[in-house]
Amino acid sequence: MKKILFLIVILYSFSFSVKLTRIGYIDIQKIMDKVAADNNLIAVLEGKKYEYIRKADELAKKIKLLKEKLQKEDLTLSDERKKEIKEEILFIQDELKQFLDEKNNDLKKKEDKLSFTVLKEIYHIIKKIAEINGYSIILEKNSSIIYADLKIDITQKVLDELDKQKKKKDSN
Repeated sequence: MKKILFLIVILYSFSFSVKLTRIGYIDIQKIMDKVAADNNLIAVLEGKKYEYIRKADELAKKIKLLKEKLQKEDLTLSDERKKEIKEEILFIQDELKQFLDEKNNDLKKKEDKLSFTVLKEIYHIIKKIAEINGYSIILEKNSSIIYADLKIDITQKVLDELDKQKKKKDSN
């Protein structure tokens, strides 16, 4: 009897000295899909893409006009003038290719920066929810979790917090 009482006292005191680890998980893909669907976050990129496409169309039209001129006036143009027009076409084609390469790199950098900014914001929300709810560990749903109880899924809490922050920004 004394051993059992001693064991109960030890286990009881041990339970107060050991902090239980609370684990949650999140579906990052679900969060990213929601963020990507939010037109306010990608409006900047869409505006830039439109601007770049417009400039590329202008260069393509110049090339088309020069080619048409070359075809229509083939018999009346001197060989020297034909050569000049062909060189101009090649120059504009090179300019167009260089422009598209440069702008694609530019857009990629902007997308990466935007993704980093969004991920940083999501991280802070996850951290805040973890601290409020006493989570010690938050795992990503699609990374080696074989089973997880839906009770520890904090995805909706993060989505709700993102919505709150979006509403705050929209109201300002």
